[in-house]
Amino acid sequence: MNVKKNPLVEYTYYIANRDGTIKTLENPQQPYKAGQYIMTGTVGENWPVKPDRFDSTYVKKEQHEEIVNGETVTVGVANPKQERNKETGELLIRKAIFVSDLPEEFREGELLVDWNDEHYVQLHFDENNVIIRVKENDFLIIRKDIFLTSYIHEDNYLINADGSKGKMVDLSEVTSGGRRRRLTKKRRAKRTMRKGGKSHRRRRSKKSIRR
Repeated sequence: MNVKKNPLVEYTYYIANRDGTIKTLENPQQPYKAGQYIMTGTVGENWPVKPDRFDSTYVKKEQHEEIVNGETVTVGVANPKQERNKETGELLIRKAIFVSDLPEEFREGELLVDWNDEHYVQLHFDENNVIIRVKENDFLIIRKDIFLTSYIHEDNYLINADGSKGKMVDLSEVTSGGRRRRLTKKRRAKRTMRKGGKSHRRRRSKKSIRR
């Protein structure tokens, strides 16, 4: 199955003010450093990301400061960037396989994976996982429920639990960097025509406050 990251998925995050540890899917005491981004995924899973890694992997949708337990914390929402080949600029398409689709004797085992661009670790997998080929001799193990909410088929269809194609995802407003495009008058007119010629823009009340 050929897949790519879904650039419309939203992850929340906060920026750590000090060193600490956090429970991740792989490690109940995963250490992180001050300044790293602590991400929360589609099913509530957490993982730390270094700032440079965050900038190359995610696009900030919004960010602000909140007071948590008397301390100012930077929090925000981000979308994954559409991954591209650094040399050709083409979208990166990855191979994915449901472990449950493998012959029974290969549905559980260990796999050496790249750990946050630092070192390789050996991780366990079973039939509840999906294995994604990142590059030659480099693989990613991801829980199936997380995979289904984070990836789409290469031709922009959601992925059903059996691997078949689901509903098509509209990525027409997503730029190569992962941001939503602002509609120009020409593109807005085309969209209106596709919807039957009626404008779907919400009119402001005269009493509404301009921002």
